[in-house]
Amino acid sequence: MTRFAFTINAGNHFRDWSRCVNALARISDKILIEARSNQIKLCSCNSSRSVFSFMEFQDEFFDKYTFKATATTTSKPSATGFQAINKVPQNVAIEVQTRFFASIFRRHEKDPTVDKCEVYLDNSIAECRLVVVLRCKSGAIKTYRLSYESARAYRVLHSIDDYPNSFTIKAHILHQYVEHTSGRAEAFSMKFAPDEVILTSFTEIVRKSSFEVLKQPLQTAIHVNSLDFDELLTNEDDEVVFSLKEFRTLVTLADNLEAVIKGSFSEATMPIIFEFDIEFLKCVFLLFTGE
Repeated sequence: MTRFAFTINAGNHFRDWSRCVNALARISDKILIEARSNQIKLCSCNSSRSVFSFMEFQDEFFDKYTFKATATTTSKPSATGFQAINKVPQNVAIEVQTRFFASIFRRHEKDPTVDKCEVYLDNSIAECRLVVVLRCKSGAIKTYRLSYESARAYRVLHSIDDYPNSFTIKAHILHQYVEHTSGRAEAFSMKFAPDEVILTSFTEIVRKSSFEVLKQPLQTAIHVNSLDFDELLTNEDDEVVFSLKEFRTLVTLADNLEAVIKGSFSEATMPIIFEFDIEFLKCVFLLFTGE
């Protein structure tokens, strides 16, 4: 039985799908796919559990979407025992290896011969597979059958409503500043002053002994006028520090989608939440922060 299936015709939506998949691939070696009655949700979490991201594709994003859910029956006590109330459809959650899944779309994202992409979960035989079919304009068909593991869907306990500080900025503006950061920098800081926001990328010195230095410190600071932001709801001297690698990934993706990024945060060691969306697609990144 095919549990879920969707089709994406060549064009902007296929390109956006590919870019989202490959952004998640930079976070973890596994991608969780959760199929629901009205959406496909892709999730990725790094090994240290300090970065989490998910992408929600509404069924309208796809040119065709079908979902067949199994159902569990809930019940309540009655005079004669337990009485069935209703059947609740179960979502489908699986994990696939990133290097196989993402490479398919990376390889064909700009392939002009691809006409449409079909993805479906086939568990009609003993050896179940996630199947990706690329149909070309010439009539050629490329089929990939990927193994997967059943998984438990992630549940996000943090909400932007829990964070009093926020800002919004067009992704292409922020991307211009992030491009100036060094490829060797590891952390990124945003400090909010009265009339500007100071963006700092840095790495700290690492010593093997008092005489031997394994890593030289590095720091680059950029002063951004507050007017570059669409909205700033922060306190003076608020500062938040997080991983630059994943931040660069999300900013690049948001710029490619021509989106506006919203960031929400509270205090140090609590996650900063970045989110952006376009029609029928929402992207969320949670980056845990440090002192």
